[in-house]
Amino acid sequence: MIKEHTAVLKDLKNRFMVFHQSNIFFRDIQFGIQAMLRDQGIRVSYVEAERLARQFVERMEQEKIFVGIDRQTWTLRYAEFKTPKVEKAASEPASGAKA
Repeated sequence: MIKEHTAVLKDLKNRFMVFHQSNIFFRDIQFGIQAMLRDQGIRVSYVEAERLARQFVERMEQEKIFVGIDRQTWTLRYAEFKTPKVEKAASEPASGAKA
């Protein structure tokens, strides 16, 4: 039922705080998949959503996108979700005036 992992990951990012190298939790994946399918007009039970989430996790582990921490938690390795690097503020005021 879930063919495109990129679409699922993007949907999860829109619903939860998901970034490159952040932790992702099984229940977030399960509820995210269930909500995504519901938005598409497909109703799935709690048990079916859990089954789909397990399949999705297995695929993401095989592709090294999810790195297991424990049986319910993974680290997301998805460079497309990197947050922008924040540069240090300059030590002088922006106007160029000296303090």
